[in-house]
Amino acid sequence: MSRIVTARCMRLALFRIVAGMAALAGLPACGPPRTPENTEAAVVEAVQETPHMSDRELQVRTRLAVALNQEGEWRDALRHLEKLKADRPTWLVHLEYAIALHRSTQGRELVAVREALDQSLEDKPDNARAYAMFGQLYEDESDDANAELAYRKALELRPGEFANHLALARVVDRQDRHEEAAQLLTDAMSQLGETSRGLILLAKALEEAGRIEDAEVAFHKIAEAHADPVKGATLLYQFLVRQHQTLAAQKVATRISKLQEKRTPKRKLRDLIPSPK
Repeated sequence: MSRIVTARCMRLALFRIVAGMAALAGLPACGPPRTPENTEAAVVEAVQETPHMSDRELQVRTRLAVALNQEGEWRDALRHLEKLKADRPTWLVHLEYAIALHRSTQGRELVAVREALDQSLEDKPDNARAYAMFGQLYEDESDDANAELAYRKALELRPGEFANHLALARVVDRQDRHEEAAQLLTDAMSQLGETSRGLILLAKALEEAGRIEDAEVAFHKIAEAHADPVKGATLLYQFLVRQHQTLAAQKVATRISKLQEKRTPKRKLRDLIPSPK
């Protein structure tokens, strides 16, 4: 089910609760929203305070706000989060409020965003996502030293978050610690395994970090290992074009043409067979 459908289901559920309908069993089944890993458990964990609104409304509003944030509908999310923050604030509410406020105001409310993140961490000190967002804020301010500390803390609390590995490698590389940045990317890759998706993420990250030689090696490996040889070769071709390696790109383009030709004989043969009347 799409996030948009999920949010609509959440809105309907919330409307019925606020309207005072007691028969919640009649709500349409929309399932949990597509949110970051463990968010569903986080919503349940966050229901700890003395209730003003009901537990059910708290859960539905929180899940709706998370879904809206994921969809990029930050202003709509903020409307629900402001009510939650005033009535039944939890660490997750403070975190999602910080995200919605920062995105909807395009970074113009840094003081309020930081206060919300601080409160989220006070309520839940092992909150890796809050540290990761602090890292983003420090990056926006070109404070790579503090961004590094924040990302390291986020990874300490949640080691498997690949996005934070990439972010840490990025800020380390900007501090001219290129070898360390490359090692961080390699370590991150070891967690993903040499899947096509993992190799693509690594190759793009290396390219963005300016590690062009390492990126080229990774893209060549993608071309060799991708389940779809044409797609793998195309990714390599696009990289070579971006790096203005014209001759190498032409060779790969020729390879792509040959790979595509291998796919056509059956189609040509089928075209020769007259269709049944």
